[in-house]
Amino acid sequence: MRAIGERLREVRGERTLAEFTQRLGLARTTWSNYEAGRRLPSHEVMQLLERVEDVPPDRILPSAELTRTVLSRGSDDWWSYIPVLWLFSRLKGARPFASDSDELTWWAEHLPALADEFAHRTFELAEKRDLSLDDAAHQVCAYLQARTPDELFQFVDSKE
Repeated sequence: MRAIGERLREVRGERTLAEFTQRLGLARTTWSNYEAGRRLPSHEVMQLLERVEDVPPDRILPSAELTRTVLSRGSDDWWSYIPVLWLFSRLKGARPFASDSDELTWWAEHLPALADEFAHRTFELAEKRDLSLDDAAHQVCAYLQARTPDELFQFVDSKE
């Protein structure tokens, strides 16, 4: 599986970081973090890419049809899915499944509980550190990044 950051780099193409981010109305450091895999693009950024660059989410996020089933465009709690999508992108393909469909089904079964857990953790962190919910969600991702795949699968399995 190609990394999300690599796909985002391909979207930019030959344009400079400054040219591309100006067109999107984003900070260069924000896009640079996406390309480097340090952050996942928010739902709003994915919408922006689709609108401005005509790049569907399927091209960036693995199995984006799964994303569409859990995240509506009008969702007020979209930020709670940032850690879920980060976790999915980190662990996709790391555990043997009979088929991609079986793996997606396994993730779909865990998504509601994971989203609830991450919403709770993100909200608590935002209040404790006076962060935006978006920034707090990315802090949760940073916490997860320090964990091994086995530890992450144990965490996901515990949320059934």
